[in-house]
Amino acid sequence: MSATPKNRRLSADSLIPRQEAAAASLPKATVHDADGLEPLWDTATAAEFLGISVPTVQRMRSDGSGPRFVRLGRGKRSRIAYRRSDLAAWIEANTYASTAQYPKGK
Repeated sequence: MSATPKNRRLSADSLIPRQEAAAASLPKATVHDADGLEPLWDTATAAEFLGISVPTVQRMRSDGSGPRFVRLGRGKRSRIAYRRSDLAAWIEANTYASTAQYPKGK
C-alpha cells in the first residue's frame, strides 16, 4: 500500500478500492481445506486486509475491540492468527450508516 500524505484524509471511497486491491493479493481464505477449516492469516496479513497498521491490530487485540483471533500454542512463543471470515464479521459489526449509530461510551 502506498503512503497517504499527512494533509490528505482517507475517505470511504478511497479506502474501499485499496482494500479490494489488498484482498486480491492475499491468500484466498474462503477456500476450505479437506478438513473444513479456513486457512489462517498472520497479524500482518490481517492488518493489510483491514487497511490498518500491525500495531493497531495488536492494540485492538489487547483491549478487546478488534476481530476474533486464534491463539496457537501457549506462552511467549504462541502464534496469533486470523480467519478471513472473522475479519469480515468484524467489518460488518463495525459498519454504520451514520455517526449517530456509534456505540456510546467509548
